[in-house]
Amino acid sequence: HKMSVGSFTVRLFIIASFIKLLLLPAYFSTDFEVHRNWLAITHSLPISKWYHDATSEWTLDYPPLFAWFEYVLSHVAYWVDPTMLVVSERHYPSYMGVLFHRATVIISDALLFYAVYTLCKCLYGQDEDEDDDDRTNNKKDSQSSSPSSSSSSSSSSS
Repeated sequence: HKMSVGSFTVRLFIIASFIKLLLLPAYFSTDFEVHRNWLAITHSLPISKWYHDATSEWTLDYPPLFAWFEYVLSHVAYWVDPTMLVVSERHYPSYMGVLFHRATVIISDALLFYAVYTLCKCLYGQDEDEDDDDRTNNKKDSQSSSPSSSSSSSSSSS
């Protein structure tokens, strides 16, 4: 039984997400502090200062769409650990912050996967599984309407 590209992709996504879940408590890197600081900047400062704040060594240096994404996440982060949204030059190693960052990566991956999968279905039509079913049904239909099957049915009726 051949696996479709869609089901392979879903399985691959599930495996990657499972590995990310296993790494939840594994380590704490400066990337967490960088993203925590970006959450704090977008949450606590006016838009005009997002790209110009020098409180921390990690300034916001990504394109505006990403900054707005951080802004939206910062409003969710407020309910997880409001202290991580304080703009500071000091590190804030919070276990809840690490969990929040890893969870938002997994959720963002899932949303991106779903969007790309849906777009591909729209652009390229049906899933391969459905195409295989259609091809199988078409073969059966063409075999049942072939001349040899119609002649045998006519000879049996005579």
